[in-house]
Amino acid sequence: METREDGLLPSQAFTTAAALLPVIDRKVVVTLRGGRKFFGILRSFDQFANLVLQDTYEKYYAVPEKVYGEEYRGTYIIRGENVELMGEVNLDEDLAAIDYEEKHGVTLNGYKKVEFAEAKKLALKTLQKEAKEIKAKNELLMGI
Repeated sequence: METREDGLLPSQAFTTAAALLPVIDRKVVVTLRGGRKFFGILRSFDQFANLVLQDTYEKYYAVPEKVYGEEYRGTYIIRGENVELMGEVNLDEDLAAIDYEEKHGVTLNGYKKVEFAEAKKLALKTLQKEAKEIKAKNELLMGI
């Protein structure tokens, strides 16, 4: 791998936790194994991709019922090995969605806000149903 004149590696070489540098102090969404979703400001990370989020909300979406619930978690530490997906939140779209929800009572994609516990229960029920369907398909394919 070549180095640049300044002695640093090219930016595309960051395939490790260092790739998180551009999203420090930005709003991100983090999806964990098991389906939990956290929205917050990425403040810090380490070489294992352990994350520190500030002003964090945990959200559950129940897709068939078109409802969601959120609960404030504050400063939250997430172990890197549990992260399934992480991405930056577009603040312009996020603010527009918040304005729309305040005016119309539903999100842009038609989700209605309910109590966190109810949304969590519905979302986990859906995940369990999907897991059973996948298991049944795998057993059928494997001839079990």
